[in-house]
Amino acid sequence: NLAETRAFERIAGYLDDKDLSFTAASLLGGQAPRIANVTDYGVLSSILGKVKDICAKEAASGNADAGYAIDSINKLLDESKPYENALTAEEKAQGFELLFDGKDMSKWEGDLEGYAPLNGTINVNSNFGGNLYTKKEYTDFVYRFEFRFLVPGVNNGVGIRTPEGVDAAYEAMCELQILDHDDPIYANLREYQVHGSIYGVVPAKRIVHKPLGEWSYEEIVVKGDHITVTVNGEKIIDANVREACQGHNIAPDGSDRNPYTADHRNHPGMFNPKGHISFCGHGQGLQFKNVRILDLSK
Repeated sequence: NLAETRAFERIAGYLDDKDLSFTAASLLGGQAPRIANVTDYGVLSSILGKVKDICAKEAASGNADAGYAIDSINKLLDESKPYENALTAEEKAQGFELLFDGKDMSKWEGDLEGYAPLNGTINVNSNFGGNLYTKKEYTDFVYRFEFRFLVPGVNNGVGIRTPEGVDAAYEAMCELQILDHDDPIYANLREYQVHGSIYGVVPAKRIVHKPLGEWSYEEIVVKGDHITVTVNGEKIIDANVREACQGHNIAPDGSDRNPYTADHRNHPGMFNPKGHISFCGHGQGLQFKNVRILDLSK
């Protein structure tokens, strides 16, 4: 996507060339739907505005396809407008806090380049596995967000009660999977690795994800040792982590093999009383919006 976006902007440089302008406009019109979700709306609308002007001249000369292209561009620009991020009236009354308003990342720290504001979303554009952390630490909470996959095979996660700079799957209370588990590259996936799972500890009910580009809603509720995860209205996790490992987050004999966890690994952070919430990145192609939280410890 990044390479296509750069190519899109390079081709736009030929829109002012009288000999190549229509060729460039035709290429840009065809490419725009593929990069609209990962291109700044201001840049996109500026370039496509020039494309529309060139197509209008062609349409006036009798080129019907140029007229259809204008209609397609108008539709794309309307669908690509930046998203609004806001609490519902009910959430305001309950005391929820918006952690991202569409532009401001002041409540976050960590990989602020790999997780950057784009058209009202937090756009994951890093291939280097960076993590994003709430500046504040939490104990019990209700955490809600919307997410969408832009490319197949997306892999990410939500770290719960995690310190910074650690592997949340083991050093946090847990990492909850965000995963395009239906992609063929995950054909040999373990059941405790599917989307929503408490990684290595409790498998989630397997869901079928929406098509690429469509938004899904997720809610995570953490109270003590208990976690519930709901996706698009369907509860896929309802578990107590202490009960799941029978109180043995670390092997009783001190070894690296723990017979009480699903992945037979030690999870030393499982009983953390508090910590940050994180997004744990393993590549690009994912966006979040409407990230909000209700702190239950207040």
